[in-house]
Amino acid sequence: AISSLISVFITSTVVRKVHPFKVLLTYSIVAAAMLAVMVVHPTPTIARLTSIAIGFFAAGGIWQVGLTILSRYFPLEKGRVTGYYSFAAALTYFVGPIVSTFILDDTAASLVHVFVLDVAVSVLGIIVMIILAVRCFKYKFI
Repeated sequence: AISSLISVFITSTVVRKVHPFKVLLTYSIVAAAMLAVMVVHPTPTIARLTSIAIGFFAAGGIWQVGLTILSRYFPLEKGRVTGYYSFAAALTYFVGPIVSTFILDDTAASLVHVFVLDVAVSVLGIIVMIILAVRCFKYKFI
């Protein structure tokens, strides 16, 4: 939680100097890499260390940067975009645990499977971000 809070302040400074797509892509790649490290080396020490990085790069920074990008795409609809974006985030907070219950059983390996699914979703998100970034820079959207 502390790394997430720190990230909000640092990210707000970084976004003023670096293009938001680059920040979003970098944060997403680091967060996905930390998830992958957690899957490959599922030890308590690694979990503690990677959770700090994930808190900084995923929980604290990505949401705000994504909202910044969407607000630039739709400057006249900022309130509506914020509502839809927040609803989508809330939906994932609801659906994620439900999906996890179908994967989890009484073994520790099943918990690793949940994180494997999280890595897969993160990689898919990174691919989508790369496609959007290419389009953004090619057509000079923002």
